[in-house]
Amino acid sequence: MFRISCLLLTITISQCKEDEVTTTTNTATTEVTASDDNPVLAAGFDTVVSLYYQGNATQCRKATARLLALADSLGSLNYIAKSYNALGSLFVDEGHYRKAIREYKKGLYRRRKAKDMQGLASDYNNLAICWKNLSVFDTALLYIDSSITGCKKYYPDYMNRAYTTLANLYYSQKLYSQASRFYTRLHKIYLEKSDTFNLLTNLLNHANCYRVSYMRDSALVILDKFNNYAADATTEQMARYCHEKGICQLVIGKYEEAELLYIKSLEAYTAIGDSFMFDELYRELGEVYQVQGDYQHALKYYRKSFAMLNNPQRKYDMPDLCEFMAKTYMYLGDADSAIHFMTLHNKLEKEKYAKEAQIEVARYSAKFENEKLQSQKIQLKYENEEAVRKNQKLTISVISVSLLFVISIAVTLLFRQLYLSRKIISERNEQLHQNKIEQLMRENQIDRMTALMEGQEQERSRIATELHDGVGSLLATVKHYFEVVESKLQSNDNLVKKAFNILDKACDEVRRISHDMASNVLSKFGLKAALYDMVDMISDKDKLKVQLIITGMENRLENSVEIQIFRIIQELVGNVLKHAKASEVVIQLNRHNDQINLMVEDNGVGFDYNEAIKKDGMGMRNLKTRVTQLGGNIEFDTNKGSGTTAIVDFKVS
Repeated sequence: MFRISCLLLTITISQCKEDEVTTTTNTATTEVTASDDNPVLAAGFDTVVSLYYQGNATQCRKATARLLALADSLGSLNYIAKSYNALGSLFVDEGHYRKAIREYKKGLYRRRKAKDMQGLASDYNNLAICWKNLSVFDTALLYIDSSITGCKKYYPDYMNRAYTTLANLYYSQKLYSQASRFYTRLHKIYLEKSDTFNLLTNLLNHANCYRVSYMRDSALVILDKFNNYAADATTEQMARYCHEKGICQLVIGKYEEAELLYIKSLEAYTAIGDSFMFDELYRELGEVYQVQGDYQHALKYYRKSFAMLNNPQRKYDMPDLCEFMAKTYMYLGDADSAIHFMTLHNKLEKEKYAKEAQIEVARYSAKFENEKLQSQKIQLKYENEEAVRKNQKLTISVISVSLLFVISIAVTLLFRQLYLSRKIISERNEQLHQNKIEQLMRENQIDRMTALMEGQEQERSRIATELHDGVGSLLATVKHYFEVVESKLQSNDNLVKKAFNILDKACDEVRRISHDMASNVLSKFGLKAALYDMVDMISDKDKLKVQLIITGMENRLENSVEIQIFRIIQELVGNVLKHAKASEVVIQLNRHNDQINLMVEDNGVGFDYNEAIKKDGMGMRNLKTRVTQLGGNIEFDTNKGSGTTAIVDFKVS
């Protein structure tokens, strides 16, 4: 299953490379120097692009070298940068990422000289992909941040590629929540562009992200969205869809559906002549039969997978497969074969660990050699300095004066440095003291807000009780007396009926206010029941469609935590009802181990987040205080006219 994740990232990265080459072609007319309109340069670049797409790396590299020489002689920064970019793409295809980085940086230097901001955004994205593939994630993140900044200001059409790279970067680090956030943003972008192909590819990536993070219900929701566009999907996309859904069905125990989906995936890959995923699909079909006790069929597919993996380039999944085959043979009573494959499993595992150990040894050896070289350089430098000192003894009188002068300057600088150091230390201590005071003030403010909210909750409960038991009872009594009076009146007076209607509305309003201020459902039946009750109250088929998705919340949380979560959702939904003018609202509450993720999304008019922060209203302060009490953080993804997504993440004990 790990191979599916790798394939997902490989496909997305290759799409980014193709988009980068296409982008370079499209932006040719925006970079004009003295010779950028030269038809010879344009024709040479068209040749490079054509050879690249044909997969003819050797001829493409030669054509790029000719184009680079011609562009350099004519002084065209645009085509020089494009040439280096093409060379970088060729190295990426060959897996030589450091060489690709070297070529991309050469192009980056020309982009800066030409002040080509769009080209810079593209090159930053390419560099981020290379560093990600080298597992240097901090550097990759710096480059992709630069790419996103450039895209926002100069190149908004390229934003989807930058977001794709960032999502894949988070995915590679197993930061699935952050990756999912950007897959959601990409979904909106592709919907706005009506880009069905990339929309479907992104849905598959998003479903894979949820699946590997064990959020299979959310993965199935995303796959259902894919199914809405299945008529426009390519054969390869349908193959991936069947594979992803088959894995989910296998995990939840729907073996017959999983088997059918795996077979459909095999048929689709066969139709396009792509056998790369056959070994994994065969292995997973074997798992389907094994868990159902059909060991003969399981062994049949395991053998097919083994035949495809039994070569040096495909042995990374061999240990797991050997273990599956050993267990199957054991169930069939074939002890010799079981021992054979378990022995092979242990051997391959040892080879794997030995190879990893060799890599570590090589890394430390390189580090030792580097330190040894540095030591030799220091020793050589010391010997040279000693030779200089011996030569200086011939002019000792001049050197003495010079040394005294140098010493006096050094002493002056030393005292000055000591003074500056003490001053810096003093300023730093003062700053630390100030920060501590500010921290205490913030903590004090949070304590006050906490006490205020607790008082509000108590007051809510008290007022709700008084409304229900006091005012509600009085209204019921008044209504009873009205009924007695009506029975004694001989005429059917409209005023009496109108008074009855007003009295009924007053009873309903008191009951609604009491329910809002202290939810009995929350205290008696828990958060899930309270949320479903709230959704039933606010849903309106004609005006507002509310969808509630809850996963992983089988067990109740502490009462105080459930109250905080309910109030946060109540505040967010209340803002939607009051301001958003939305027709659809989606509330997602997910729990995985000790991590809780809440997302409230609407398709309303949105708002200016910066302006809302400046206003610092009571609602926003209450939201932030409640989230802070839970030890979490809240983010808003919104713009005027584009809906709002509020995301809350926190941990529970």
